[in-house]
Amino acid sequence: MSILGRHPVRSMSVTAAGARGVAGLVADAERGEDTIIERHGRAVAAVISFQHFAELNNLRVDLTAAGLVLARELTDTGRRTDLDDAIVAFGFDRADLETELETDLETERETEAEVELEAEAEVDADIDIDIAAGREDSRA
Repeated sequence: MSILGRHPVRSMSVTAAGARGVAGLVADAERGEDTIIERHGRAVAAVISFQHFAELNNLRVDLTAAGLVLARELTDTGRRTDLDDAIVAFGFDRADLETELETDLETERETEAEVELEAEAEVDADIDIDIAAGREDSRA
């Protein structure tokens, strides 16, 4: 990706773009030529190659990340808060939270085990039905 890469740019009216046609505009974009489409002298759309679009999108992502880093750097006081202090500040107790987490995890494990047992029971019932149906078929 070239941040300062040059792409030939031309402007045309909506009417001229319509006369050029979508296929022509796409062919121009594939050759690396950007087209700005104007209505009444005001830019309203752009036709660019997918490669150029990807370059611009990657640049946007990189600039966003750089902005976040700069914002953090400018506002960081260096003060850090210990996790236990944050837990207390929100009115919780670490031991209570750990107990609650263990209870939730155990409940989830029990629920998963019950679902597995129900699924096995359904399979067994289906097998019993198939066996019973087979016996009836053999009697006929």
